[in-house]
Amino acid sequence: MSASSHPVRHIPKSFPANLTGADIQRMRAMVIERRPIPEIAKAFRTSIISMEYYLRDRRRQWLNAYNEGRVEFLPEKTVIYRRRSGSDGGFVVLPYSVAPVSLHRQVLAEKMGATA
Repeated sequence: MSASSHPVRHIPKSFPANLTGADIQRMRAMVIERRPIPEIAKAFRTSIISMEYYLRDRRRQWLNAYNEGRVEFLPEKTVIYRRRSGSDGGFVVLPYSVAPVSLHRQVLAEKMGATA
């Protein structure tokens, strides 16, 4: 029997090579919801260490992209998320609180297309 006549054993792809676009969107949503890494790792059937390594850079990018330009209208204050230079040469998105002045809220709501 020659080597070419042996069936080739199928080896399933392992994390993260097995991720689909839908998986990545689901993972991104879990990160934005601030779910803990062990919970995310369990959902994708991988080790906590593998998930930590995979999310090391992506987590900050996903959270920054989600928060940038966002405005929260709370009863006691208005929170605006703005991009600021980070210590590593990149950027971070930080929350800034401003007083809940009705005129400011109205202008922000009109700009963002939301209701204050």
